Formats: sequence, structure tokens, C-alpha cells
Amino acid sequence: MKLATRHPGIPVLIIGDRAVDVDHVLRAAGYLGETPPSVRDILERWPELGDPLHATSADGLPSTDLRDLRLLPPVGPGQLIVCCGFNYAAHEAEVGGSSVGATWFIKNANATTGAGAPIIIPPDNEDVIDYEGELAVVIGRPCHRVPASAALGYVAGYTLVNDVSARLLTAKTGTADDIRRSVIDSHLGKQYPSFCPIGPVLLTADEVPDPSKLSFTTSVNGVVVQEAHLRDMRLGVPELIEWLSSVFAFRPGDVISTGSPGGSGVSQDPPRFLRDADVVTVAAPGIGELSNEVRKVAG
Repeated sequence: MKLATRHPGIPVLIIGDRAVDVDHVLRAAGYLGETPPSVRDILERWPELGDPLHATSADGLPSTDLRDLRLLPPVGPGQLIVCCGFNYAAHEAEVGGSSVGATWFIKNANATTGAGAPIIIPPDNEDVIDYEGELAVVIGRPCHRVPASAALGYVAGYTLVNDVSARLLTAKTGTADDIRRSVIDSHLGKQYPSFCPIGPVLLTADEVPDPSKLSFTTSVNGVVVQEAHLRDMRLGVPELIEWLSSVFAFRPGDVISTGSPGGSGVSQDPPRFLRDADVVTVAAPGIGELSNEVRKVAG
């Protein structure tokens, strides 16, 4: 099952290239309760709503072509977004790392935007904007101190994230040490509005019995710059959930972005930072394409 959110915040079921309002699907199933106002509410009420959504045919129900919709982040707004750094050894190596292993940081929810929305270049750091495609885990039920052996039972599904970054310290010296500090310690450059595209859909966990088999690519203007298989992560999805939930008390709709592979713009020779009118696309089988155009605005 694929769930998404259309503007102005209506949860929809995605079937092929069509979107059907969840309200229509539930009514067709004979559901008489209150319609959930968001995908987050659907996840919180999954034991009640999951079966009707899975079992009901959308044939004959009003639907809309996906190309005619403005998609918002599939679960938001206001979710906790915990991102993993250096979960792929190749990415750590390319930015001058020294095998410290996986790290984490928080991306603020006000940075999120949906598929098709622009990535806005901030005028104060317009020359150092970088992409980082990632696959993200969406939590489906309250999750705190969960062992890896049980972790997949807390997953609602999977989506895509572009961890856009302004490489703030890189602009000053460009040394490997500065690049490393900018990734680990100075995360202000990741917090600008529009710097966390998420989507386009939430692919529910029942469609993904083994997340280690998932893969994704990142492309800029149609040229693939990153390619990853989750089996190559240092910490797999169960281990990430065990590690992070040992501290965080995750709620339904919260996001764990699993890390970016090698191939980021800062690692290129010379660095390949994003420019006005570039199009960045993170794509994964079953989830689709998270595509966003880069736009420069007047300062």
C-alpha cells in the first residue's frame, strides 16, 4: 500500500498513477467512524484502519491523476526527523572521516517540503548547497527501548529523503577537517526551509518484508550521482531503531533517515554544488521519485 498527502493536507491512497482520498476508501468499506485527518492519524489508528484500507477496492471511486496533485510530505507536519551520518563507509571516507562509525543529528520539521516543491537556495550560502539522497524509515507505533529483534514490528513503512545541506565551513577553507566538522558538529546548514524534501509516498511495511533489499539512486539533472543498497549500511534498519530508540521515544509518523552513500557533491573533484534550475531526484523501486528543482531567490 502507498499512502501520501495531497495539498492542503488530505491523506490519499496511491493506486498506480491515481490518488484516491482515504475518506472515499473507508466509506466504501462501510467504515462509520471519524475520517482520519492525516496520514499520522491513520498510523496511530492502524489496528482499526489498516484492514479496511487493504481490503477495499478503489474501483469506481473518485480519483485524481498524480500529475495533477501537489504532494506534501507523506506523513507531516511536525514529525521528529532523526538523520544518520556516516552509515555508509564510502561517504565517511569521501569527506575525510576516520572510521568513527555512524552518527546522528536532528533535521527540524520546518525544513520539510514535498515532492515537486522547490529547494530554495539561501542567499547567504548560495555557493555551497549539496544533496544527499537517503531512504527513510517511518515509525508506526510508540517506540522506545526496542531491541533489534523486534524493531521491524514498529515500522509503518518507508519513504525517501533528500538531506540538503549548506556546507558552511567548507566555504571558509575547504580542508578535510573543516568538511568533517561541518558534517558532524555544525548542522545549521541543514536546517533551512525546504532543505528536507520527503516523499513522494509512504510505502507500507507489509510491502517490504526485508528492508536490506531496498535500494535507491540520486540523480542531478538526470545523471546518477549516488547509488545505494541498504545491505551496505553499517547499521541496518533494526539496529538503527534499537540504537536510536534507546534514547528517543518515537511516535507514529516520526522519521529515521538511514544515511547517505558516497557521491555527495562536496566529494567531487572539483566539488559539484547545486545551482539554480538544477533538478535533484531521489528514486527507489516501489516508492517512486522524490524530485525537486533548485531555485535561487533574491536576498
